[in-house]
Amino acid sequence: MTVDLNAKATAAISVLQKYINQLSQVKRQNGANVDSIVSQIENLQQQQDDLRTLALEEVENSAENAAALAAVDTAASNLNKEAAVVVTVANALTQVQKVIDCVATLVTTLQKF
Repeated sequence: MTVDLNAKATAAISVLQKYINQLSQVKRQNGANVDSIVSQIENLQQQQDDLRTLALEEVENSAENAAALAAVDTAASNLNKEAAVVVTVANALTQVQKVIDCVATLVTTLQKF
């Protein structure tokens, strides 16, 4: 059985957020020990950040991510090859245009005779 660490981390982040929200409500009550509550909130937020980092690393290190990056690399390589072909065609068309311009000049010149 495979455990989806990303899903577990996301669920835990949500639970931590619920506790942060509850502590934020308690902080507004009369007589609340605000310093202690703020410290607890900061601790929970740090745990959230740690879980987010873990989840991101899990995604970054996944086989699916590696495959996606390989596909992007292949696509970029193919685009570069196609761009080179487009440049070659554009250069050839520029040369053809020069020949057409020369022929047009020659025809115009010869029409005078």
